[in-house]
Amino acid sequence: MNAKVYKFPSKKKKHVNIGLIIIIVFILMLSFYILNTRIFIIRNIDVEGNYYLSKKNILTLSGIHTGTNIFAVDMDKHKGNLRRNPYIKDITIRRVLPNSIIIEVDERNEVAIIPYNGVYLHIDEDGYVLEVSKEYPDNKLPVLSGIKIKNFYAGKYLDTDKKAVYDKSLVILKSLKDNNMDDLISEVRINGEKISLISTGGLIIDFNAEENIDYRLSFLKNVLIDLMGKKNENGYIIVNDSGNIIYRPKK
Repeated sequence: MNAKVYKFPSKKKKHVNIGLIIIIVFILMLSFYILNTRIFIIRNIDVEGNYYLSKKNILTLSGIHTGTNIFAVDMDKHKGNLRRNPYIKDITIRRVLPNSIIIEVDERNEVAIIPYNGVYLHIDEDGYVLEVSKEYPDNKLPVLSGIKIKNFYAGKYLDTDKKAVYDKSLVILKSLKDNNMDDLISEVRINGEKISLISTGGLIIDFNAEENIDYRLSFLKNVLIDLMGKKNENGYIIVNDSGNIIYRPKK
């Protein structure tokens, strides 16, 4: 007859289980303390990087409120809330212990206005529609004209019939803004595959440059200021890749 052996339970295994229980209880107690203590209640929310949107607007959009436990803030949820606004390109939310939140906003920059069927589309440098307004905005942005729109939605890239020339116009518009030329150029006009600029004084500028657009526009800025100073605001200007800018007075 075969003998059957019964083993005593391992004391070491009991110690491991008890240790695990102690760790779990400690974590639960610590979590309860963190979530209920007044030390981690949000008292201050700072907003950085905003220009178009007010602090109040951003706080309302985010859904973050003072009086909430800082560890109860769902970062992904609140970032998602903010990204629904077309003006917000990217967002970062940081906890600053023990009781502060910092919201860092990367906004899209308006570069042009497109009149379309009685409304005005606000466009950013990436070609996205930021806003649709019923009245012409008083913000000195140049008008983008001559473009055929297929469809548009706020927060989406504008759907046009000629993407290549639209994208080129965006490069020009961004450079105009970077060169602080908002008060010098009133319109960027698309005509087929060509792009012309209209100065605030009425000069027509054939912009045929394909390279070094930022440099060409900074040079053009100096030319326009010089012509305005001499009261020569009637005529034509040609900008191309030759390195020269040609001015012809209107006859």
